[in-house]
Amino acid sequence: MEEDGRSPAYQPLTLAQLSALLVGTDESRRWRLVAEFLEEFRWERPRTRGEMLAGG
Repeated sequence: MEEDGRSPAYQPLTLAQLSALLVGTDESRRWRLVAEFLEEFRWERPRTRGEMLAGG
């Protein structure tokens, strides 16, 4: 939560953020994170998909 009591706006994970999360984690968690990224990617608009891959 932010200081004003509201939750921050949802932002899909970028590929760069995903790669940082994968470092040093066990194999089971890595697969779960990859699956979650792909599920988010599947539901996003084409423009957002490009941003997710570009890291923007």
